[in-house]
Amino acid sequence: MNPILFIIYHFLKGLTKTTFRIFFSKTTIINKESLKVTNATIIVSNHPNTLLDPLNTAAYVDSIIYFLANSGLFEPPVFGPILSKLYTIPIQRQKDSNSRGITNGESFERCDEFLSDGGCLYIAPEGTSEMEYRLRQLKTGTARIALRAESKTNFQLGLTILPVGLTYSDPSNFRSEVLVNAGKTIQVADYQILYEEDNFIAARKLTEELYKVLGDLIYNTENADEEAFIKKIKLIIDNEYPVEAENAFFRTKEYIAKTRELKLDDAESYLELTNNVIQYFAVAESLKINDKAVAFCHKKENSGLNILLLILGFPFFIYGYINNFLAFYTPAFLAKKLNLFVGYTSTVKALSGIFTVPIFYGLQIWLVQSWFGNPTLSIIYALSLLPLGWLSWQYMTFAKQFFKNYKASRLWKRGDKKMSTLVESRKSLVKSLTSISSVAKL
Repeated sequence: MNPILFIIYHFLKGLTKTTFRIFFSKTTIINKESLKVTNATIIVSNHPNTLLDPLNTAAYVDSIIYFLANSGLFEPPVFGPILSKLYTIPIQRQKDSNSRGITNGESFERCDEFLSDGGCLYIAPEGTSEMEYRLRQLKTGTARIALRAESKTNFQLGLTILPVGLTYSDPSNFRSEVLVNAGKTIQVADYQILYEEDNFIAARKLTEELYKVLGDLIYNTENADEEAFIKKIKLIIDNEYPVEAENAFFRTKEYIAKTRELKLDDAESYLELTNNVIQYFAVAESLKINDKAVAFCHKKENSGLNILLLILGFPFFIYGYINNFLAFYTPAFLAKKLNLFVGYTSTVKALSGIFTVPIFYGLQIWLVQSWFGNPTLSIIYALSLLPLGWLSWQYMTFAKQFFKNYKASRLWKRGDKKMSTLVESRKSLVKSLTSISSVAKL
């Protein structure tokens, strides 16, 4: 590889990982060993969060990755030529062809050449991005590329497909969490006999296996109603029995399976549970409180300590908020003003932050140095920016929840009928959900 391109790749990778450490509050990686790629590999993932999906995958893979990307991204006169030089191979999608027909022969040839040299290629086989838990139908392109590359070497290439599941706690918002779940590799050579008999059927069967494996690595809800229901019961159980992100993921997977069983075995009980969950959250929303606040009413917590933290932390919050406002508000403002598809919100925020943070931090440090002329003070100021910015965000989150807790607790202690019913409803829901699955208290 060209040494300059090698340096650029690792610089961009380091920049991406640094950005993600700021943008995401936590990144959990399951089966990290699977991400150590040493042979020709195609990495596939679900696609709920546009450009952040390939970046969240590539950031934790040892090998240099090329990306199969929508050919429309190569059309802008400035961006296109740069993108064509930086680890991407254009591919036409049927939905973008405008009835002209698909002409991906040259792209497939590049994939063959790259994989035959032991390269690592990323593909999002869903083709399009939707912000949902559900895995949509996979296109057969990934399987066709894999089988074609193997057939060129009489199935001696040793090509594998590595599936990676991506789960975001809140895909469009800053300081949300992401879970990267690497699966077991699929050996493409296992399809040699079927491919030699009928390459179309082989591509379809490999795509079906990909769908099953990828679906096991995410929540993969059946529809929007089930997704909304699972999100609600996940919130209740996670607040009642907090566990690490990996355990919470597998617990939620268990709840998806158990509630589906309940729906089949006892439809009436399932309907009653879903109605109770919907009603519970509707009442909480009408009172402008959340599940954590309802849970707070029957948990013994040191409110005095929370008040002390709120008071003592306020000056640090003001300092951090003022000095990080432009660096972090500008990406959010830009995402809002561009009025793009909601799936691009986090992408715009994260990628624009790469520029706004160093620009505004640099300008502010220069102003401090210009005003005070004290290098030591300027260094201390520079070192304080990011930690105090993080503290400011934590304080805002803490303060918002504190006042919701206070409101809920006050209503409950005053004997407000709506609030009392809400607290009892939650206790009943926790009991019901605990009885459904033995993993609630993991």
